[in-house]
Order: sequence, then C-alpha cells, then structure tokens
Amino acid sequence: MEKTMCLFTGQGSQYPGMLQTMITRCGDAKKYFQIAFKVTNMDLANICFGNKTDFLQSTRYSQIAIVVYEYILYKLWSKNNKIHPNYLAGHSLGELVALAVSGTFSFKDLLVIAKKRGELMQKCSDNYDCSMLAVLNMKSSIYKLQKKYSNVYVANYNSTLQTVFSGNKSELLAFSKDIIKENSILILLNVTGAFHSPYMNDIIPEYRDLINSIHFNQPHIPIYSNVTGGIYPQNEDAIKELLIKQVTSPVKWTTIIDNANSNSIDKYIEFGPKKTLLRFLPTTSNIKREFIFEKNIMLM
Repeated sequence: MEKTMCLFTGQGSQYPGMLQTMITRCGDAKKYFQIAFKVTNMDLANICFGNKTDFLQSTRYSQIAIVVYEYILYKLWSKNNKIHPNYLAGHSLGELVALAVSGTFSFKDLLVIAKKRGELMQKCSDNYDCSMLAVLNMKSSIYKLQKKYSNVYVANYNSTLQTVFSGNKSELLAFSKDIIKENSILILLNVTGAFHSPYMNDIIPEYRDLINSIHFNQPHIPIYSNVTGGIYPQNEDAIKELLIKQVTSPVKWTTIIDNANSNSIDKYIEFGPKKTLLRFLPTTSNIKREFIFEKNIMLM
C-alpha cells in the first residue's frame, strides 16, 4: 500500500487574495473561516483579500492567515479523498498545522497559538535590527565562514543545496560578501526578524505560559519535529517542550526528509499557498509529488 506524507508550508508562502476563492465557493471553508474570526477577532477577509495588500507582510497577520488557509485545505482534501496519511511534517509555522490535523490540539487552539506566536515574534523582531538570507548552491565552506560572525545563526537546513541564516543586519551584510566570494547565490529575505535563532529568546516565557495552558493529546498520525528531525514523542510535556524550542532552534528539514525517506515514503503531498517544500526533495528521487492549493482543491 502506498505510503504518504503530508507537508505544511511555513511563513513566506502567503499572497494577497488567498482564501477568497475557498470561502466564497465552499460552505465548509466558510465555516472554518467564521470560527477563525470569532477566536482571533481578526478581520481575515480584509487581511487576506481586502483593498490594503500589505497586511500579509506583517508576521502578526501572515501567521494566522497561513494556518487557517492550510488547515482548511487539508480538511477539504481529506474529506474529498478519504486518505489517511502515514506521516506529517510542517516547516516552521507549518508544524502547528501538522500538530492540529493530527489531533494534538483543536482548530481553535491552533488559532490561539498561531495568533500569539505571530504577535510575539513581531514584537521581538521590532526590538532588533535583524533579517534573514537564503543561500543557494550551499557549500560546507560557508558554514566555516559563518563562525566568523557571533550574531549570525543557521535558521533552516532546507536541503543539501539551500540553507537559511538569521542574524544582525550588519553582520549578515558582511557575511553575504563572503558568500559571494564562494560563488554561491544568496537571497535577502523580505523579513524584519531573525527567526529560529537566539534573537527569539525574549518570547519564550510568554509563549511557554500559553503552550502550557493548552491540553495536548497524543498525535494520531506520527509527526516529524523541526527541532530533532525525528518523530514527536507520545508525551504531552515532551511535545510542548519541542514546540517551545522550535522558535529559537534551526529547522532540521533535511534530517526530516532523510528520516522520512528511510521509512519508504512513496508520495509527498504539500499543502500551502505556494509550492515550497516539494522543491527541497532530492532531485534524483522517484518519489511521487503533489501540491494542494486553493485553486486545485476547488476542482476536486
């Protein structure tokens, strides 16, 4: 029998206009959208497809919009296909969606966590002059160069050829000049925070209080952890601790995919506004790939 793994994209995949097609054409989607409004007291319609298009550039708004989008996508897909995935994984913010669809916590709890996470990360970002950059055609020599900079950290190990770094803007600028000398390609990300780094330490006390106030169930679908790259344990306290550590720790996506491939995954299905995670799979792999997004879910 075919083994499937569902993947949930993180922040950066959002776009103006997202969610509009689903909630105007699908009753189930509109129902979840209405719940999101009641729980968050956010005007998601205005944020996602209103006249002002810059809301989604803000972490405090983009995080809640993305988790609502992906949760609805998954629910519509699973209802239409009646497929029970063997494994789940989410990249950064997407890990919250993976935990929710696994039954670890409810949709309402997902909304509460995502809203607070986005607000805290935005507040923390506003306190530091930081940013992030992605390095393509990654080489081991670049990790050695990184050690020259005390305020530059690995944020995401996305693939063997792509790594994302977080840090102080001035040090990232100096680091970028070293990267260019190594004939690698860099992309400065349009963010104002150093996510998945010690720069997020300030949010931990308040985030921990929130996480500890919510009851977590044992996941009914195994989920890979961003922090360890392995499967989340079946223990409430351990799950909470990993989720808290996630905001300051690098995302070990390459380890997750290596471990998943060792479990003989036949098909990866990505849910998100834009295709991202399927691009990180090994190019030589014969594994099946499918991308579920707003427009094609309405055709199912």
